[in-house]
Amino acid sequence: MGVATVQVGPSINAPFDGTMGFSKAPLSETDNSTVVDRLYEQGQIKKRMACLKLHTQNEEKDSEMIIGGCDVEADYWLPVLGESYWAVTLTKIILRSPTDNTELLSLDVNVQAVLDTGDPNSLHLPERFVNPLNDKLGGSWNGNHYIVDCDTRKSFPNMELYFGEAKITFTTDDYSWLYFDECQLALKPRTYDEVLVPLQFFFKATVILDSGNNRVGLANIK
Repeated sequence: MGVATVQVGPSINAPFDGTMGFSKAPLSETDNSTVVDRLYEQGQIKKRMACLKLHTQNEEKDSEMIIGGCDVEADYWLPVLGESYWAVTLTKIILRSPTDNTELLSLDVNVQAVLDTGDPNSLHLPERFVNPLNDKLGGSWNGNHYIVDCDTRKSFPNMELYFGEAKITFTTDDYSWLYFDECQLALKPRTYDEVLVPLQFFFKATVILDSGNNRVGLANIK
């Protein structure tokens, strides 16, 4: 087992079990069995579980990956929908002012959200949710991205993603960025009634992938 620090070229067709190596068994490239499954079957681990503690470079903390258990208890357990993806229910999205805590926009979502480590930035949402978010943030579509004013971006609200009672907060730097001389929103419209949650999610909490009980645990939410 190894950890890659640099990727050259796309990995979509590469024969491995996801960017983090923890894809669900039906999507595995190796006989419908994953690394966690095989270690469990061999008696090397006691639980079919992986625990991810990811930190950004700015946090100056080492990231950790534990296979076979976790050294913290989950504050929230989210049931996984189906057998193919690490998918949970995204119930609500709220835009909230970080200065006075005012709620600026609230969307009842209640759709499947796939936790996707393969996409580092973009939050893919059905158009019916992207449009009101973009309208509130003042973006304009250029054919590939929503473009926003860079001065306005500095005062963007926080975006709160609710998974039942669990709340993950994205700041402006999590859902927008400066690309060369223009500022872009990391929001992508899609026709499917499903959300793809990017890698940023995994930097916001300790994430426990519990294959044995088909659930996702969240602890130490930042």
